[in-house]
Amino acid sequence: MFEGLGEGLKEFAKDLGKKAGTRPGWLYLLILTSFAVAHVRLPERIGPGHWAITLSKEFWVAVVTYVAYQIGDVLDKITFRKWTRAESDDDQSDSGKSDKGKWVPRHQPEALSTARSNARGRLGIDEGVYDVSMKILEAAKKKPLAVRLLNEGAKCFRSLIIPGWVAALYSATFQPIIVGILLALAATASAAFVAWYIYPRMKTRHITNLYLAIPDILDEDRQRPRDERRLDIEDVVGGKGQIRMFLWEGLPLTSARRVTQKTPRFEATAVRQL
Repeated sequence: MFEGLGEGLKEFAKDLGKKAGTRPGWLYLLILTSFAVAHVRLPERIGPGHWAITLSKEFWVAVVTYVAYQIGDVLDKITFRKWTRAESDDDQSDSGKSDKGKWVPRHQPEALSTARSNARGRLGIDEGVYDVSMKILEAAKKKPLAVRLLNEGAKCFRSLIIPGWVAALYSATFQPIIVGILLALAATASAAFVAWYIYPRMKTRHITNLYLAIPDILDEDRQRPRDERRLDIEDVVGGKGQIRMFLWEGLPLTSARRVTQKTPRFEATAVRQL
């Protein structure tokens, strides 16, 4: 009766993990918001007299989820990256201040730099290595937990930072003055720590895992017979240089500028002249 139950459970857990890894971060946020709204008293009507509009809990769930997700998206731009000004003399204005600079990841461990460099070399592209890597990984349906679930979980996590901080400040107003001040300070310090320390490292881990997965996917595909390979690479030569096109099972997947300094690990299967 229970024959194969163990294997069945393993297959169920594996399939569940794959499905969880493909769910967008806002879905997890929607679930958490639903629980929160159910236990918080929010206005049920807005407007004067018979012109009042009735607001359901479902309305508040949708609004709070949308606003929180957008705030999290904005927060990402100032917590995951930092602005670094150029240090060369050519980039200095008459006032002595740098006019140029760029946004760089706040947290860049050696493991990330090594994995990115390796993935860029294996793919043979100069720019867009993250986007190309994600497209290939999604097409191959690999690493749903280590890459995709971690990515979407980080998006959900960052969306909770500001709402959680605001909720803590609101709760502090109902406490005695000293306790309320201490609570507000603790909430602010915690939110800053989570936003500028924990979240960047979560996202960095996701990106590192992504780059580490690319060589395995490429090697696995190259071990197949030539007519069974799913990933094809074509270099398109045009007026602005070479563009490397990636095709999955014969269909266009993505493209990026081809590397120019060195020969890529995997040569294109075709070169087209525009």
